[in-house]
Parts: sequence; C-alpha cells; structure tokens
Amino acid sequence: YLISALSMKIVSIFTVNQTVLLIAARFTSVLSMVGVGYYAIKITNRLKLGQERWIFILLLNVTPQAIFLSSYVNLDSFSLLTVMMIVYAWICNLESKWNKYDCIRLGIAIGLCFLSYKFAYSFILGSVLLYCIWYIMHRRECSFRNFVLKGTLIAGVALGISGWYFIRNAIIYNGDFLSLHAS
Repeated sequence: YLISALSMKIVSIFTVNQTVLLIAARFTSVLSMVGVGYYAIKITNRLKLGQERWIFILLLNVTPQAIFLSSYVNLDSFSLLTVMMIVYAWICNLESKWNKYDCIRLGIAIGLCFLSYKFAYSFILGSVLLYCIWYIMHRRECSFRNFVLKGTLIAGVALGISGWYFIRNAIIYNGDFLSLHAS
C-alpha cells in the first residue's frame, strides 16, 4: 500500500481527480503483475524449459484470476511478485553456490516480501530452510564462517529494506510490529 500511496502522491501533483488517483493506486498492482511475467520468463529460461514454459507463464499472467489481481488495489499481486523474485533467487543461488551477488538478490526479494502480505512469509521461511539444508549438504565445501557471513548478508539486506516498516508499526500500534490488530 505504501507504493500505491507514493504513486498517488506523485499523480496528485498534477491532478486531484479521484478517478485518476484510484488508477494511480491500481498501477502498483499492474506493474507487479508485469513483474510476475518478467520473472516467470526468467525462471523458465534458467530452468531451460522448452515450449511447455509458456503454460507456466500464461497461467501466471493471463488467467482471469491473474487479470483480476492486477485490476484493483491489493497486496496480492505484489506478494506474488516477491514470491517470484524469491524463487528466481533460489534458482540463482543454487546454481552459483550462494555467491555474494545472488545472496544480495535474495535479501532484496525477502525484504520486499516482508513489505507485502503476511501470507507470503512462508517463502521467507522456505528461504531459511533452503539455505540451511544447502549448507548441511555442502558443509565440506563451505565453511561455517562463510555460511554465517552469507546468511548475515541476506538478513542484513532484507532488514535494511523492511526493518523500518516494523519499527514504525511497533511505534504507532503500541508494540504490534506486524500490525495484526490494526484495522
């Protein structure tokens, strides 16, 4: 919602028409679904899928549900975008054996996911589990020190992007940093 508010603020410089401001707010959902399509293409290219990749891409972008998600002000489309970013980061990290650039990519995706919908948080937990399982399976190749440093890098980037939001919530909602009781 904060991205929608920012786009509304920018558009309000030029007009105060309520319909135009609503369209500006909806534009976040539209751009999020465009991003979903972008990451769907990147994921299928990384996985080297053939023509069947278009089924995956089209199911994510042109089904009535996807079109509906991109047509109104919501967090669902942004959540789906962050999930696609996380899945793409997983693929990149598994291929690169968690190099610094791909760890930063995952941290950005997780940070943005924290700013989305709480129902997408399971992919954050999945990222932690994937990273720990990868380390257990490759602990002869990767030192514990590198494991901790790369994990700290991922967490630091994620908290750098989203930490302010939880601090804000804790302040204005009397300690409720997830704003579960705010209406």
